[in-house]
Amino acid sequence: MYVQAKRYAPDNPVSRPAIQAFVGTLQGAQAHQGVFLTTGRFTAGARDYAEAIQSRVILIDGSRLTNLMIQYGVGVQVERTISIVKVDEEFFE
Repeated sequence: MYVQAKRYAPDNPVSRPAIQAFVGTLQGAQAHQGVFLTTGRFTAGARDYAEAIQSRVILIDGSRLTNLMIQYGVGVQVERTISIVKVDEEFFE
């Protein structure tokens, strides 16, 4: 499995040629799986290409990356915790 990470601005999406180059690298290394991460987003052409090829390439854009970081606690820290309480009716019986 190979991983490539790119730091792209939101107004500069990752397009198909970048994914094609990554797939070429996978094939050169005789790898069949790869993950391409970006802080930005992917164009529709890049997504379509990744779905159409035989190699398994997972695309993770900035939004999904952020959600994964929060879900697994990677590179983030809790700033504030909020507790929501409700009345325990059995306590008063």
